[in-house]
Amino acid sequence: MNKEILATVESTITALIQLVDSFKPEHFNRVPFEGSWTPAQVSDHIGKSLSAIAGVMKGAANATARPAGKKNEMIKSFLLDFDTKMSAPDFIIPSNAILEKESMVQSLKTITLNLVEAVKTMDLSEICISFELPGVGKFTKYEWAHFAVYHTQRHLHQLRNIQESLATANH
Repeated sequence: MNKEILATVESTITALIQLVDSFKPEHFNRVPFEGSWTPAQVSDHIGKSLSAIAGVMKGAANATARPAGKKNEMIKSFLLDFDTKMSAPDFIIPSNAILEKESMVQSLKTITLNLVEAVKTMDLSEICISFELPGVGKFTKYEWAHFAVYHTQRHLHQLRNIQESLATANH
């Protein structure tokens, strides 16, 4: 169980860091179109989210009799539905400050090390009891790892759209 999700977490994180690093510095804090976050804000949001997920995974947990991945398909279906707009909870809303790209890339590398370490070393079948997603309930550590992947993939899609929009606007 751990090896498969670990490989997926690592490949998703690699894609994230490469994509964030590929933005031109002059585009990093630019709003690409009305109603959008900047690449810096999306990166900040992902970093805050991954940090929070790693914290929940390292928090209080109990054994559970239910299958560790019971909610994975549900998580995937709502996070990878790109037509549905979502609102971020306050604790992962990105900063409005100007953020430096290289600092953000380094921050993401550090944050993601904590998540990778959690996936490598923990019993992912345990259910996390320190945080509950409103309307969805508690997740196992295995489900939180999947949430991290799907949430990051959602924002990779967003960042690619932003990058395309910024590239097009400058021609």
